[in-house]
Amino acid sequence: MPKQAKLYLPAGVNSSLTTFANADGTTAKQIFVAGANDTNLRFAQACSNDTAAVNLQLFVRRAGTNYLLGTVNIPTLSGTNGTAAAKNLLNTTDLPGLCFDAVQHPILPLKAADELWAAPVSTITATKTVTVICTGDDF
Repeated sequence: MPKQAKLYLPAGVNSSLTTFANADGTTAKQIFVAGANDTNLRFAQACSNDTAAVNLQLFVRRAGTNYLLGTVNIPTLSGTNGTAAAKNLLNTTDLPGLCFDAVQHPILPLKAADELWAAPVSTITATKTVTVICTGDDF
């Protein structure tokens, strides 16, 4: 098997912020877009000030079709009350098929123009929000 002769380093950082509110219902929203030369999504985290737990479905959208990765439970008040931590969306309990980087952190490799979408399984409580932040390395 031939060995790789080149070292591919990230060309830049790609990040996004998205908020889900009651008015969004259960409609899927784009939460991240891969760069023009592929992206490794390294960080995806959710914070919620909802007084109820929120189940968030994650999809990769390629060529207009959504492919369900799995559903992640965002516990009550995650990352907003000083007691419950923000929820790591790239965790291998909820998404067991994730890849790992060289230091064994879960990542989601995305092809150029792939999009990551999310949708609450049920409507967020009135006046409450769930915020998602994503960061990846563009090549």
